Amino acid sequence: MCALEATFLTERISKLILYEPPLQDRIDLGVVDRIERMIQDGDREQAVVTFLREVVKLSPSEVTAMRSRPSWPGFVATVDSHPRQMRALAAYRFDARRMGTVRMPTLLVTGSDTASPQLRQAIDSLQASLPNPTLVVLEGQQHNAMDSARQKLAEAIATFLLGTTDRP
Repeated sequence: MCALEATFLTERISKLILYEPPLQDRIDLGVVDRIERMIQDGDREQAVVTFLREVVKLSPSEVTAMRSRPSWPGFVATVDSHPRQMRALAAYRFDARRMGTVRMPTLLVTGSDTASPQLRQAIDSLQASLPNPTLVVLEGQQHNAMDSARQKLAEAIATFLLGTTDRP
């Protein structure tokens, strides 16, 4: 959401990359409240697990895999920002007509196994409304290819960035 909105604030963005951006999530504020209580009670790891399972909709096996990765401690350490971001997202209203004015080429990245219907809907909405989208589906991936399929993700990004730099 932030990267997309930044395109309306500056002319200095020549290309945009969005990996399953949460545009139209139906945020359950009860879940947000539970996550905040977990953080306040010092159960930060469970707060992250709840976020991943109930908001991002990752499978139990993907959450287990994430726990074994080097990025896990950093995710746990920064969980404090998630409730604020989820509340901001709950207030955000996607405007397809407004997105039609985003002129820079935009890479839309999604995982073929992403379970969240809201993340899938966001990609579909952006693909339909942006004038210059390029869609890349990472086969066998969910919402965490930056950890589980770094090479695939890096190749998709490099291909996009090294392509044409002409702006319409």
